[in-house]
Amino acid sequence: MYNVKWYQLLILSMEQTAINKALHYVIDLLDPLNHYQYHNINHTLDVYSRAGYLCDKEFIGEEDKNDILIAALFHDTGFLVQYYQNEEIGAQMARNY
Repeated sequence: MYNVKWYQLLILSMEQTAINKALHYVIDLLDPLNHYQYHNINHTLDVYSRAGYLCDKEFIGEEDKNDILIAALFHDTGFLVQYYQNEEIGAQMARNY
């Protein structure tokens, strides 16, 4: 099970934006992967959070930050299709979103 309190805080702390909608979408999408030890919802939320932190520390502009956050959210979605060589699949899923 993923950390519900952190997830709820993350959702509540964001404005209703494309990022927030993508966050909800990816969390629902990745639910079947939650049994994985590493590539699961907690990992995706951790990557998302760290990407946002680094963007802020490096003064990344809002548009670029949004692109980076979307990439962080979708970076493991290819695991839904196949375990190995899934990166292109995840990238395509993000483009299709």
